[in-house]
Amino acid sequence: MRGVPATFPAHPAAVLPLKLWRPRWFDGVALTIGSMAPDLAYALDGSWLERPVPGLPATWQVAHSLPWHPFWVVPVAFVFCPLIRWSAPTVAPLLPRPLRGYASIGPGPRWFVTAASAIIGGASHVLWDRLADGPLDLPSSILGGVLGLWLILHFGRHLPTPTPQTPSARPFSFWAVASAVFAAGLAVLPFLPGFVLAHTSSARLILLAIAAVLAATLVRRLRPV
Repeated sequence: MRGVPATFPAHPAAVLPLKLWRPRWFDGVALTIGSMAPDLAYALDGSWLERPVPGLPATWQVAHSLPWHPFWVVPVAFVFCPLIRWSAPTVAPLLPRPLRGYASIGPGPRWFVTAASAIIGGASHVLWDRLADGPLDLPSSILGGVLGLWLILHFGRHLPTPTPQTPSARPFSFWAVASAVFAAGLAVLPFLPGFVLAHTSSARLILLAIAAVLAATLVRRLRPV
């Protein structure tokens, strides 16, 4: 199976300590997205985007190549980082208390810091996949997952919290929209090519979860309560 160690939360664990070490040098959102981005290329399996240029490597191969991964992870980061920062003030207050500090992640650093952070995150993913290939797959995934969750909670607790910080009204309506979008996507997944491949479907589930939260955020922004 491809995609082990786990795309999330294991892979971010390899790079988030950099944000703890030098907070101003790195974009934590881009480190996280970059570390996950190579596996997200599996979502294209079976479509023309899997190999858009005949004769060249497939997109997932480019994304998992040390020399070429920046051509994948940087565009992915430039798409997802602004969307995550846009949605954070709406979503974070609806999350468990240790994660509510993410409402303050702000507009982010300059573009080259985001790009460099994404490249570092992508490189860590490629190297970890190669080093852990074989019997170390599962143990490294479990260890990375535990460390990744701890780091996510750590950052959530220590980010500057907006004042006053109270959960948005009617959280049920937000999660109802997110659940409806996610359920609709789940109904479509079995009809997509590559559904039986675990690494393909897991990448699509991650993207579907992000899309569901973004859709609910858009509805909340358009119809504030």
